[in-house]
Amino acid sequence: MGKTILTIFNLMICVITSAQIIDNYGIKIGTGLSNQYWKFKVFSDLSDWNDYKIGFTGQLFVEKYIGKNFTIRPVIGYIQKGYVGDIIVRTEYGDELKHNKLILHNISLDLSTNIIPIQTSFKPYLTIGFRVDYLIDYKYVIYDCQGEDLVIDLDTFDNFNKLLFIGLLGIGVAYKDFIFLEFEYNPSITKNLDDPGLAINDRYFDLTLGISINKIIKKE
Repeated sequence: MGKTILTIFNLMICVITSAQIIDNYGIKIGTGLSNQYWKFKVFSDLSDWNDYKIGFTGQLFVEKYIGKNFTIRPVIGYIQKGYVGDIIVRTEYGDELKHNKLILHNISLDLSTNIIPIQTSFKPYLTIGFRVDYLIDYKYVIYDCQGEDLVIDLDTFDNFNKLLFIGLLGIGVAYKDFIFLEFEYNPSITKNLDDPGLAINDRYFDLTLGISINKIIKKE
């Protein structure tokens, strides 16, 4: 899957360099809130959402108009997900470890449609589509271990699905196709983990600012 994503990335670069077939291309940068629901299949009373974690997102996009009211926008880039939680674990020396955080590093690939109901300088729009996340790495950190962060490898996270399919719903507003601000919600379709004793799925919200680089080039 990693090679597939790199191939798609190279194709997007080729599309950008032959910009006659697209209308806009550029970058999206922002921040997101991610969380995970841990469903314990035996001890169901322990099932719950963790706390939200703030993470960075940075993506490249290309966009093609279909008439005046629709666009197709493939997007590829990096999204950081995970969660923050509170646990108490005692070591053999009697020390307490608490405040855990899971950081997931993902390469994302989006395919979405923007629906533009009105044509003005400021164009509000709706976004509908899906996302594919590919997990490239993770870090599980427990804080306050004798004043230092402790990074731990756990089988639970080693067994996470590398590939996730996710829904994409959003709203945004664009100014003259040059700059846009959008808010997205990503409900999970497939689970991060589905073992006999534990099922995990995530959800993600982000707020991003996008700039069409081709519009800057034209102005210059």
